[in-house]
Amino acid sequence: MTVTTNILNSNVPNSSSTISVCCTRPLMFGELSLHINEIEEEQLLENPAEQRCSVCGMNLVLQNHFVPIELLGQGGFGRTFRVYDLETPGQSIREKNERVLKQLCPAQTLTESQLQQVTYLFEQEANILGKLKHEKIPQFFNYFAFSPPSDSRQTLPLAIDLNPSLCSTDYGTNCHTYNIE
Repeated sequence: MTVTTNILNSNVPNSSSTISVCCTRPLMFGELSLHINEIEEEQLLENPAEQRCSVCGMNLVLQNHFVPIELLGQGGFGRTFRVYDLETPGQSIREKNERVLKQLCPAQTLTESQLQQVTYLFEQEANILGKLKHEKIPQFFNYFAFSPPSDSRQTLPLAIDLNPSLCSTDYGTNCHTYNIE
């Protein structure tokens, strides 16, 4: 069953046997909300690579271990999701470590040179975060690239450790502004 909900309040309480999983495919023109999929927890744990969005066919579990469960915020160049990391200890999904996944996903159409510049800046951010070690700065975990099916735009997610003491209700909505020429 697929439930389409408000884009900023995508995580709906559910029973203990299913979990609401957000599709990370960039919204197409005219779409107003994320695709939310109710997936059996057992299926997520046993077959993460086989879990696909029932609307668009996008893989729901990124890199076979990041399960996006809530959209935290979005801006002109990206979106930020709360995810469970399946490669961390825990018998159930809700016992897994939570991370923040930042996705480069420009809201407007960019030229090839603009996209290259934005991608370069995004990768620089990942490299800098990987070098910084401070209790007030989220710990960098990983970054990777993927292309959604039937969409030529490349998106680059950046996974960052979620440190609850650093998070406020508007975490993820403070977006970087890049000057693109």
